[in-house]
Amino acid sequence: MKKNITILILFIGLNTIAQTKFKKGYFISNDGIKTECFIKSEDWRSNPVEIKYRINEDSKTKKETINSIKEFSIYEINKFQRFTVNIDRSIDRVGKLSSKRALEYTEETLFLKVLIEGNANLYFHQDGNLFSYFYTTQNKPIRLLEHKRFKTQQGVISENKNYIYQIKRDLSCTNLKTKPVKYTKKSLSNYFLKFNNCDGNGSSIDYSKKQSKKSIAFDFKVGIHQLQFSKDSEPFKSLTNKNLFSAGIELIYTLPFNNNKWALFTEPTFNLTKIEAINKFNGRKIETTIGQLYFPIGVKYFIHVNKKSKLLHFQQKSLLSNEVEQKPYNLLINFK
Repeated sequence: MKKNITILILFIGLNTIAQTKFKKGYFISNDGIKTECFIKSEDWRSNPVEIKYRINEDSKTKKETINSIKEFSIYEINKFQRFTVNIDRSIDRVGKLSSKRALEYTEETLFLKVLIEGNANLYFHQDGNLFSYFYTTQNKPIRLLEHKRFKTQQGVISENKNYIYQIKRDLSCTNLKTKPVKYTKKSLSNYFLKFNNCDGNGSSIDYSKKQSKKSIAFDFKVGIHQLQFSKDSEPFKSLTNKNLFSAGIELIYTLPFNNNKWALFTEPTFNLTKIEAINKFNGRKIETTIGQLYFPIGVKYFIHVNKKSKLLHFQQKSLLSNEVEQKPYNLLINFK
């Protein structure tokens, strides 16, 4: 018996299925009261401004906003803390880069995601395509790690890497090099971990690896497709519809946010068939072999049923030819 069984069913009323689970966590109100609860885990791509929660798994869903709570956490997954910070929201897209090297600050109250916690703390904020990192030490209040791409008067794209100077000034330790530190989550997290353990007496809590992780999976596919000929395929006769045997591989890249519901995929497929026909005018028999190589790319959206199974809620696939496939009402259930 095959391990994978594929069932296509009509999408009717399945929005009632809980797409995002409530997970055990807590929040701390403005007056310092800690409430244990179950928080709706939405695996936010952009930092949230509110949470939905239940006191127990079967109770009514309630809501708290950034104005009423100063910290919340989903155990073993993430932790957010509220800060009023200066943030630079300069657009980081070629063609819309600022001509100013200096950062342009606005004061905002935000939930920042805790990445590293210890003698020095590293925080992360994302709003769409805007990425910002903040830090605190035992002697320094929270501030932005300063980084900005800008365009010079000559039209050359340059970078303000003042965060390197900040690290050297506030997070220096023997044998720790700042030169290779990049303005990325992985590079900054690694440096903060090393700093917190530099003297051998420190310790860190690493939240950066407790987030949803990107993954790559693949599956082999074989199938049969029908090659259809037009009735007016002159000057040939005896052209009948043929079955094409195809083989391919599907590569799926699961995106590391929104509880792994979104995925990109490609499905290179090769079709091969042998065709025989007779020229109506000279009676000559013709034999040929047709091979077709497709290289589609697309996006998938899943609804999780449990830890092992999920429903394919949406799939759009675009071939390098003109073919586009969209199946918003079909659900694919894989039992493993």
